[in-house]
Amino acid sequence: NDLYFQHRGDLAANPVLQAVRKKLGPDLLRPTENRAVSPPVETAGDEKTLEEGCAHGELRQLIRDKVFSPANKKLMELLAEQVGKGMVLVGYEGKANDVAAVTEWLTSSWGG
Repeated sequence: NDLYFQHRGDLAANPVLQAVRKKLGPDLLRPTENRAVSPPVETAGDEKTLEEGCAHGELRQLIRDKVFSPANKKLMELLAEQVGKGMVLVGYEGKANDVAAVTEWLTSSWGG
């Protein structure tokens, strides 16, 4: 994930962040002090950009917590279930349907 952020300088135009904002709401990735307390009003540049208003590490953590972690959990559950149905994960020697074992195997293999 860090490599992705290093290659995307304009966080406001980042297509992944735009999709996250669209799905989770425009205020989720904004610092608390920049969140709207009433319906948003169109302004001409008064608002801080995402990169100005949010520390780089804070933004990464928000995306990990709200996007990647839930998606990874679903992926691990799906993989464990499919191993139980006969799918082979090359190098995996754990039990079928064992989400924790699949998670450990995958994260240790990829540097999780």
